[in-house]
Amino acid sequence: MVFELANSEGASALSTRRIGEELGVDPTAYYRHFRNKDDLILALGERMRHLALDRARAAMPADPSWDQVLRSLADAVWDVAMEHPAAHALTFSRTSGGASELEGAELILATLYREGLSRTDTVTLYQTFVVVMLSVSGEFAARASLDDEGRANQSAIWPAVYQSLPRDQYPIAHELAEELGADDEDRVFYMTAVDACIAEIARRIAAAADTTPSAEG
Repeated sequence: MVFELANSEGASALSTRRIGEELGVDPTAYYRHFRNKDDLILALGERMRHLALDRARAAMPADPSWDQVLRSLADAVWDVAMEHPAAHALTFSRTSGGASELEGAELILATLYREGLSRTDTVTLYQTFVVVMLSVSGEFAARASLDDEGRANQSAIWPAVYQSLPRDQYPIAHELAEELGADDEDRVFYMTAVDACIAEIARRIAAAADTTPSAEG
């Protein structure tokens, strides 16, 4: 029910009064489960993590490689975000501290650390990968959760601004105006960011293997 409210009416719908109306109960019943609205948002974020982690695990092969683990997670985060864009836009930058979030962190950390990365590289790459997944998907989820007027205004900016840039002031942007205004799939941008992150992880793993003493040595 909370997902549906957030998706259809936005963050403003997540109030004691509105939730009480939807459930047909006194608004004070809200406080039996949550101290305030922020508690509800954190619980919503944990639910989003749970959905994504379950979906990622179901998609992984029996003995996944490190990159299969990360790509399964990235695919699942995107799919869940697009199914519940308003909820994702509200929660992608928050730390819930819940069981699913912790399980996801342990999965990524273990996946990277077992590849021979240093402690510092493991943590840095874990944090980078998670930020890339959540922030880029969060950007597109926020756009997807705009109301009709917001989406219309957003779509109108590209042809109105970028296709009419003066050549002398913005020569490269003017030359690339058609490409800048192309209606590409949002997932392409997301996966480009994920691919870049995974490529850097692969580079660091290879570098760590090169510096590891051989058994003969």
